[in-house]
Amino acid sequence: MPSGWDSIQEPNRAIGAIYDERPAGSGEKGGKMGHAEAWVMDIIAPAILLIVLVWLVIRVRSNRNSASKGRTEEGTRELYAEEEERRREGTDDL
Repeated sequence: MPSGWDSIQEPNRAIGAIYDERPAGSGEKGGKMGHAEAWVMDIIAPAILLIVLVWLVIRVRSNRNSASKGRTEEGTRELYAEEEERRREGTDDL
């Protein structure tokens, strides 16, 4: 990677060195990223991310009507009913 005064005076050469620009089909290896890696990053990674996000949404939506949630809501209703009964009787210590 170029540094110093030369890279400031010749920005195109510095950029070329950073990105390792070589002509296509030159047969040289050692570029920053081959076509396979670019394909994986552009296609496969977003596809995997999309699959994971869809799975999470389905999982969260399927857990909405679970038995434990029904028990929790029933317990809350009972608690509110008891509090309301104490309030009407005047034994709620308020």
